[in-house]
Amino acid sequence: MIHLWIPKFFIIVQALISYAYCDGIWREDLSNRINIGAPTDGYHRVQLNCNDNSISVAVVTENDFDGVIYTRGSFYGRSEKCFQEGRFGQTDYYFDFEFDECNVKKKDKNTYTVTLVIQNDKELIMPGDSAFKLVCDFRSREKTLEAGLQVTEK
Repeated sequence: MIHLWIPKFFIIVQALISYAYCDGIWREDLSNRINIGAPTDGYHRVQLNCNDNSISVAVVTENDFDGVIYTRGSFYGRSEKCFQEGRFGQTDYYFDFEFDECNVKKKDKNTYTVTLVIQNDKELIMPGDSAFKLVCDFRSREKTLEAGLQVTEK
């Protein structure tokens, strides 16, 4: 039995080595073809309202939306307050959640932040998707929307 296994093993290893050094492997730099950033099309309006104990967000898309909209960190839990799935014929989506829900971060005594993701595919993040960092700053009663796809939290 062992003598039959050894030749098969070497044939497989030799085939893998030959494939790894093959010049026919496809390579292409796609960095000039793919544009990842904050798109300005696809949605009509994103509106933030900072309330005393909660955040309200309205997202109005330009056309029927077949993707998902959620707060960062809520994709897998899919809580109704933090996650909405697009429906045919629907363009208006509303969120209303307390400061201790939907992964809202308390930055300091008066500032709360959360990231809202607008994802065009129901499973994959793709070029053309958006992420908005929503900021409620009660020191100045200021509300801020920052758009971008790569949002980092400190």
